[in-house]
Amino acid sequence: MKRESTSTPSKSKRKKVGKKTTRKYSSFIRRLWTDKEDKAILKLTKEYGVKNWTLVAKKLQEEYHIYGRSGKQCRERYSV
Repeated sequence: MKRESTSTPSKSKRKKVGKKTTRKYSSFIRRLWTDKEDKAILKLTKEYGVKNWTLVAKKLQEEYHIYGRSGKQCRERYSV
């Protein structure tokens, strides 16, 4: 009768778990912020508040036709 090993598998046999490091297709591209984007975020934040970042990003697209920014990017830019 063959006994199975109870130790952890070697690094080469471990299954990778967690967040992917790269994304093949992404709608958010890294680029510098423009003055137009900064002004728009300030106006939208006054209107919708600092707790609705997803809505701010959505309105950035709808009202200002500025695409490619997520709510998290807007939040981090506003706090700088």
